[in-house]
Amino acid sequence: GFDIYSLDPSENIVDEQKKYGIKAEIGFIESQPYKDSYFDAIILSEVIEHIPLGNLNKAIEEIFRVLKKGGIVFVTVPFNEILEENFVICPNCGDKFHRWGHHSSFDKNKLTNLFSSKFKVQNIKVLAFTEWKLNIYSLIKNIIKFFLGKLGKSITSPRIYLLAKKI
Repeated sequence: GFDIYSLDPSENIVDEQKKYGIKAEIGFIESQPYKDSYFDAIILSEVIEHIPLGNLNKAIEEIFRVLKKGGIVFVTVPFNEILEENFVICPNCGDKFHRWGHHSSFDKNKLTNLFSSKFKVQNIKVLAFTEWKLNIYSLIKNIIKFFLGKLGKSITSPRIYLLAKKI
C-alpha cells in the first residue's frame, strides 16, 4: 500500500533497485529531484556519515523540504567511529581516504544537534547490529555483542538510531 523511492549516486545500484519495483533515481541527498512536501517518511540508513562536512546542512534542508508536515525521518549512523582507524592510502597516487567514504563520526549529541535544527527528535538510542542464529554458540556470542553494544563498545559495531518528526 505504499511506494518505495531511492536516491543513489550509483547507476548500478539504481538499476538493481528498479528490478524490484523501487522508484530509483540517480542523485544526491543534497539536491533532490522531488517536489516539496512529497514524502510521508524518509529512511537514511548508513547515509549521513558519507556526506562531506560542507554539505551536511544542505542535506538536512533538502530532507526537510521533501518531507510532509508531520512526516518522520529515521536515521542510522555508526556510533563514535574513529575515522582515522579506517583510513587507507592509495598505493598509486598516495591519496589518503576513508575506506568506506565516511566523512563524519557521530555521537548522540552531534546527531541530535544536526537534526534538531529542523526536526523534533522523537527518539535516539545506541544499539548493536547482531545476527541471531539458531545455535548455542551464535546465541551466546550475539547476546554478549548486544550488551557490549548497549555500552557503546566498538567491538559490536554499534549504531545510533534516530527518529525525528517534521513539525
